[in-house]
Amino acid sequence: MVRKSLTNFTTQKNVIVTAIGRKILRGAYDQTLHDSFKPSKIYIAHIEDIISSIESKLRKIEISYYTYFDSEYDASIIVNNTILNNKVIETEFDYATNVLKNRIDINDPSLYKELIDSNFQSFILTTASLLEVLVKLSETLLKKIVIYDGKRLPYQSIPLGVFILNWDKLVDLGYRKNDEFYGCFSGHRAFIDKYLEQINLLRNRFMHGYSINLEINAVHNEYMVINHNQANFPLIAGGGIIPELVLNNFANAVLINTKSLITDILDLFVKKLSRGGTKVPM
Repeated sequence: MVRKSLTNFTTQKNVIVTAIGRKILRGAYDQTLHDSFKPSKIYIAHIEDIISSIESKLRKIEISYYTYFDSEYDASIIVNNTILNNKVIETEFDYATNVLKNRIDINDPSLYKELIDSNFQSFILTTASLLEVLVKLSETLLKKIVIYDGKRLPYQSIPLGVFILNWDKLVDLGYRKNDEFYGCFSGHRAFIDKYLEQINLLRNRFMHGYSINLEINAVHNEYMVINHNQANFPLIAGGGIIPELVLNNFANAVLINTKSLITDILDLFVKKLSRGGTKVPM
């Protein structure tokens, strides 16, 4: 039986939305810095929806992880293509006053594998989308990091990798300070640099291809993430297993680090916006 509390950013969201409303009333918000990017300009009024989207997507990957890739995960069913008794997964998730209960009863190993495969795809696609919405939040509350030439339409969504690369260059050139926000993202660079490209690679393969991007390693009795970036996940001599690419290990690292990154960024926005002298965009 799985019992977990899901992410709830209600407090941070309320503080951020309320603080922005006060700054607009006091003239501490400059809409012209967003209007310059027509026709894809940013609307400060969308902040609540943006944070709600982040919450919803994070809860979705939490539910997927805890249901399929955490304590209830059983690689042996997939590796051996055998299920002795029905595989039963019972879950109970709560956030705020909401409770979500579910029971899954699986009697066939191929069906279990199919559930794992499809939920891994959903897990990756949702994570990739979540990280782009996090960029949207940052691009709304901070002065623009990604600048356009005025001729081409701005991207509707900006990959986190592009966002970080532009920010690195602006700091290197002295156009932006190495401030608390840049420092916050920098504090998560070990995860971003190692996993982001792999998440996007898998996302693109799922969107444009047919591979499940998973493979049985019969030697080590594990189900593995494949089609990986060998620069970030180098091969081990002698056919050794790459532990970070064992399916449940990979999903665990993605969930924990994604949640940590988002929590730190939201908490920092709460801290900065609570200061009376802070202007928006920052």
